[in-house]
Amino acid sequence: MKLARIEMNVRTLLLIISLIILLASGAAYGVFTIMGGPLGAAGGGSKEKDGPGPMFEIGTLIVNLAPNGTPGGRFVRANIVLEADSDKTLRELARREPQVKDRVIAVVREKTAASIAGADGQEQLRRELLGSVNELLTEGQVVQVWFTDLVVQ
Repeated sequence: MKLARIEMNVRTLLLIISLIILLASGAAYGVFTIMGGPLGAAGGGSKEKDGPGPMFEIGTLIVNLAPNGTPGGRFVRANIVLEADSDKTLRELARREPQVKDRVIAVVREKTAASIAGADGQEQLRRELLGSVNELLTEGQVVQVWFTDLVVQ
């Protein structure tokens, strides 16, 4: 009799623990979906895009680099793609392609081979290109700069 009572208590305890786990996971799921993601992205609901925005390919540019005391000319060959925030911005980039290329060349021409070496140098170049091109635009903005090819010689 006592064994049956202990067995019933164990079953009851397991049932209660299972219900608590089920309720806790349901509550966590509800909070996750209402808040829009991990650590609660403010604003309730995620507004992020599913993928990248419209892309504008500048093409391959070969640009002389600034001298840094080493003999011989150094240059960079880069294929650059700009990610726009909208199709309207993409149309403006296409309309102003010569000005956009000029801005990119002007920024890259001021760099030395050492200044764009490594991930930090490339990230700095990416930020400068982003800022320079966005100064030119009147409708929307470029949200990311992608290097699909980058060779320094």
